[in-house]
Amino acid sequence: MQVEDLNCSEHLVEIKKFYIDSRENDEMSAKKIRQYLTQNVSTIEKHYPVVLVMCNPLSGDLNSPLRGCDFYCDSWRGSYNYPAAKFSTVIYDVETVVKNLKAMHNKTVSGYKGGEYVLDEEDCVYLVQVFSSAGLSTTVVDICVIDGVVYLATKDDMY
Repeated sequence: MQVEDLNCSEHLVEIKKFYIDSRENDEMSAKKIRQYLTQNVSTIEKHYPVVLVMCNPLSGDLNSPLRGCDFYCDSWRGSYNYPAAKFSTVIYDVETVVKNLKAMHNKTVSGYKGGEYVLDEEDCVYLVQVFSSAGLSTTVVDICVIDGVVYLATKDDMY
C-alpha cells in the first residue's frame, strides 16, 4: 500500500490535533512502540496500516506529511550504535512493524566507518530517508488509532 492509497482526509482534524498534542512528548523507545502495538490488541489489529505523521497536516493535502516505515533497523551514521529505519511512501502493517522491532533487539550491526555495534530496544529508533547522517532525522513521540489506521506522531530529533 502507498500513502496515496490511504483515505485520511475525513480525519484531518483528528490527526492534526493528535500531532499538535504530541509535540511536547519525549521520544518513544523501540520497545515502547512495540509494546503499545501488541498490548492494545482490543483496538489494534495486526493488519492495520502504520503511518508516520511527519509534520503538521495543515493543508487539505494530507498525503504530504504522511510516510510509511517497516521499522527494519540498521546502524545509523548519525550515531552507529543507535537503530535507524528508513521512511518512505510505502505503508506497512502492524504485524510487519512489530516483527521488525522485535528483530532489532540485540542485533549486531556494522558502523559506517567500521566496528560492530549492538542495537538495543530501549533506544529510540531514528527515522531517516537514508542511513547517512545527512538529511532529516525524526523519532516517534506518540501513537493513536483513528478508524483502523495507526498514526505515529514524530518530531525532529537532536541529530
